[in-house]
Amino acid sequence: MSHQHIKLRSAIKQEFFKHLLFRGTLLAGLGAALLLFSGALIPEEKLILWGIPIFCLGFALITAGLLPYRQLKKLETAPNEIVIKDDDSFMFCHERKPTFSVPFASVEKMEYIKKGSIYGIGIFLKDNLEKKLIIYNSGFDARKYQASCKYKYGCDLFLPYFSERSFEDLMDMQGLENFKS
Repeated sequence: MSHQHIKLRSAIKQEFFKHLLFRGTLLAGLGAALLLFSGALIPEEKLILWGIPIFCLGFALITAGLLPYRQLKKLETAPNEIVIKDDDSFMFCHERKPTFSVPFASVEKMEYIKKGSIYGIGIFLKDNLEKKLIIYNSGFDARKYQASCKYKYGCDLFLPYFSERSFEDLMDMQGLENFKS
């Protein structure tokens, strides 16, 4: 089987953006309202005691509302990628930076996973890896990531925000259909 240099990019669904924007606006609005109304309605002598906790809570609500949307917008600008350069492995890139490579010889199966609003490609590795994962990013903790993927998605590696079509394109490549569950 011979693969040309193939890249699949993640894509954020518009309904997910809308949901995130609604939730984020609601949380940020609650934080802003808390700050505004507490400053206007709570007497000064009570603000001496409660001012800092109220400020911290309001700021936390605003941050919790806006940060996830900002992170997804950043991911839309620099999407995750699956890069197949050769017949032996594929590379996962986060924000266009190589993160790790997975040898095909170590993959038992792959499947499309959708849990709530999160979707992507789940990779199940063989119990006895013939070849090890190659880690490119020194800040990436593969064991921690695998434990998180196992807990949240029931797979060894989860590649987020790849559409079902990207998964089908990956599986349709010559020789990869045998990894489909």
